[in-house]
Amino acid sequence: MVKIAHISDLHFLPKEGYGSQFEYTALQDSIVNNGADIIVVTGDLIDNPLNLSSLMSRYNVMTNNAVKLAYKECKEYLLGLCSACSIDPQEGLFVVPGNHDYRFHGVFTSDYSAEQFNDIFGDFFRSDLYINNDICVAICLLDSNVASDWKINAATGQVGKNAVLTELRDKYNEWDQSDEFSLSVKVAALHHHVMPIAETEGNNYVGSEEFMVLKNSGFLLKTLASFNIDLILHGHKHYPGITRVGYLGENGLPVNLGIIAAGSANDSDKLNSYNMIYLDKEGGISAKHYASNNTLYDSWKPAFQLLSEQEIHNNRYVQYAKELEHEFRCESLTHSCNILSNGDVEWDKSYRKLECKSENAVDHMPDEFWWPDTSLYLEPKIESKNEDHLVAFSIDEEAPDGKIAGRYIFTPPLSDSKISMDLHWLIGNAFYFDARDMPPDQPLEFVAFTAKIKADRLNVCVKFPENFQPNNVIVEAMKAEGEGDIDHRETKYARNQLIYNKNTNVITFAIDKPLPSFTYKIKWDLQDGGLTRNMKGSQVAEARTIREATLSLNDEEKNQVETQLGQLRDIFNVPKLYGQEELRHNYEISLLGFDDINRNLNVVAMSACQDGLYPEDDEVWDLKFANGEGVAGQALRRKEPVLYSEQLPDLRTPPVYKEAGVCTNTQKKKYKLIYSIPIMYPPDEGMVVGIISFATCSNDCGLYVMTEEYNDRKSFVEQTLIQFYKAFVGNVMHRNDIVNKALN
Repeated sequence: MVKIAHISDLHFLPKEGYGSQFEYTALQDSIVNNGADIIVVTGDLIDNPLNLSSLMSRYNVMTNNAVKLAYKECKEYLLGLCSACSIDPQEGLFVVPGNHDYRFHGVFTSDYSAEQFNDIFGDFFRSDLYINNDICVAICLLDSNVASDWKINAATGQVGKNAVLTELRDKYNEWDQSDEFSLSVKVAALHHHVMPIAETEGNNYVGSEEFMVLKNSGFLLKTLASFNIDLILHGHKHYPGITRVGYLGENGLPVNLGIIAAGSANDSDKLNSYNMIYLDKEGGISAKHYASNNTLYDSWKPAFQLLSEQEIHNNRYVQYAKELEHEFRCESLTHSCNILSNGDVEWDKSYRKLECKSENAVDHMPDEFWWPDTSLYLEPKIESKNEDHLVAFSIDEEAPDGKIAGRYIFTPPLSDSKISMDLHWLIGNAFYFDARDMPPDQPLEFVAFTAKIKADRLNVCVKFPENFQPNNVIVEAMKAEGEGDIDHRETKYARNQLIYNKNTNVITFAIDKPLPSFTYKIKWDLQDGGLTRNMKGSQVAEARTIREATLSLNDEEKNQVETQLGQLRDIFNVPKLYGQEELRHNYEISLLGFDDINRNLNVVAMSACQDGLYPEDDEVWDLKFANGEGVAGQALRRKEPVLYSEQLPDLRTPPVYKEAGVCTNTQKKKYKLIYSIPIMYPPDEGMVVGIISFATCSNDCGLYVMTEEYNDRKSFVEQTLIQFYKAFVGNVMHRNDIVNKALN
């Protein structure tokens, strides 16, 4: 943050004259206490009055020596103030002249006073860049005391049109060489007020507007707006005030000017006051008035925010857009995420009126996609809305952390012609529903969107399955690829654009001008139970009973289960089940129980394949599968059957049990087909109580019927489930009551 102390109308008198000094001590103490980085003085450094004993004598004015002495004392005071604030005056002190600095009593022209001001304060009457704390402030100082043909100007002011334009153009051309200038807060300072102050409009004839006004304030405001000035600081009326005015900029877009008036630091008729102005690195501008009772300064009014959150957001958009290496932009970018009950997500991404403003047309636009390591994967399908352009997607190479780098290929190359396109993805195993299944380093579920191009609007829709509702839905914004620190200002703004509708179970997030290179992460909490948290208490207890039984088999029960697993092979002949010729049954059948405490699957029983190959050591019994790990872990996570085959892989990476099969009396071989079926209780939408897995190393096993696309595998799954309940729950556990509930 950068803090600007804005003081004005000090009206110094030489010490041998009149005027108190304790006002200035109180002012310094307050500014030092508030920790100013910059001091801006907007005129009337000295009083330069008519001699009170002879008001009508033009010659009985404060003598030239007294003028010079007052200036020097004021300079000494300001340099002491800078020292107390640890400010280098050559960098952080800015001073403009007021009407009292150039005129006797602020009314009668005095060439000597003007000369003395420029001689003593010339080093500080300059426009310059101030850079500190990653914030750049461009300060433009203007003289509003241009003399007219009138010898008596009263207290009015006027800026020289040519002088103002020349000063701004020259400085902007110079500052454009600085990388920081494009992101700077631009401040103009002068003495006279550029807008009327309602509280000072009274019946006082001498103080009325026609004797005080800046004569060409309309020209000045319009000019400053064209140079995208953010703040105008002034004094003159001895009354603090804040206002805003809007003008159309050169590009036809509105420019809002903040105008801050400082009160007087030495006015016996009014409260002495000054302003503190706060500039933060996120683009916020606020101001606070401080007033004194002649001994101590205190906050007069609450801090005033000059820019709305929307305006700050829009200003930051312009800043970050300049940092992008390319010139892609679109009118709208829409993400639609339909989360399915198995954890998959159907992801649609739509660009509307995409164009490239680069000097030359480009043939591709880079992008990056993310999914978990064990996800299902389908290459995207692209539909282009323009007959003249063909758009394709090409994967370049695998990126780290589960990301895939790719590119949109434009044929012909894309320029400022606008195209629209839709991208369709199916991403498997993208989401968890049960808090207990979450990885330790991922406490919350989320979807994230990074604004890699300039977009006028980002729309996001996230739809959840009917039997799941997220908790504590929030959005966070951060710079870079979602790994940086949270940007609290943008997060606050973004949260006002987020809506979660419990009736439709849909999150909507719509934000104008998403900040380029920022990631918006929508997050939600999970509860224990996930999709099964609506089960009745008795059903949960019965499901846990089955789980515990699978893990506590004694040797006799284990042999019994293995025999019954083998009978599964005889009860239904896979090829005959589908009208095929009989093929070999050389596949093994395993029962895996779920450890509710350690949250993993354990092999508890196995029926050897037809060749009689059987694990004779303890290797197989040591196998454990975490949620989502291996084919069995996938079935657990997805709560649906999962097939892996070298001929028809559903999975992006073959998640075999181990590098090789578990047979020990022959050469170890990799599994070529695995089919894992979760056993649910209750069967439809219940808790996974175990997994039955079919696996083979053979090339001619009857299980390969499962790979045929017309095969829905439904009958196979149903018969497996029936046999599990009859053979295991009924015959081993002797819980026919549960069997009846499950199968009826």
